[in-house]
Amino acid sequence: MTDTDGAPVAGATLRIEDAARGVAPFTTAADGRFVMRLAPGDAVDLLVEAAGFARLRVPGLSAGERARIVLPRAVSLRVS
Repeated sequence: MTDTDGAPVAGATLRIEDAARGVAPFTTAADGRFVMRLAPGDAVDLLVEAAGFARLRVPGLSAGERARIVLPRAVSLRVS
């Protein structure tokens, strides 16, 4: 997992969006990588969160797939 400049995003929290699985959240390593164990034929949607970045939903990741996830920086608007 990287930011839009290609730098690794360490410590991002990933959650599988499927309450029936009961899978605990997991985090990316210092190099931005993560491993998700799925049974053959499984496909899941991920919700990704990291400080300073926009929340991202990644639909339809399949077992055995190598995914490249790019997190956009969070945008804050100040209204006065």
